[in-house]
Amino acid sequence: MVVVDGPFTAFDPYGNTKFFQFGSAKHTNHWVSSDQQVAIPDKYKSYLNNREFIKVNFTHFDKMVKETMQVVPLTKYAKYLGSKFTIRLVEHNPSTDRRILRIQQSNSKTFHVFSGKVVSATKAADKIYKSILEQMNEL
Repeated sequence: MVVVDGPFTAFDPYGNTKFFQFGSAKHTNHWVSSDQQVAIPDKYKSYLNNREFIKVNFTHFDKMVKETMQVVPLTKYAKYLGSKFTIRLVEHNPSTDRRILRIQQSNSKTFHVFSGKVVSATKAADKIYKSILEQMNEL
């Protein structure tokens, strides 16, 4: 479930388990930098890209629950089981939260896609489809 009319929040099924990943566009980010050379703070390094969820004492879970209860009252029953941390790249416009979309074609049959959101992946699929059609028309 994704709430887009109100606090942008998502409850995503977590694989083939009984759990859901709870995300918030407002509260999920813990650190932001526009400098590619700056070091990742030590506080986060050991948590990056771990396979398992890990409990941390600096979670924003309570803020997420409080805000999301305005539009999904049953959120009050959500339980914090742990966090995952990763790095994501966004365009330098914090008000839009637009993820990077990059499509490269290495040969006539191979496309490489870097996409940060489902919307971007859909856009990439459409662009690749149109590119393949153009290539077919040129034959």
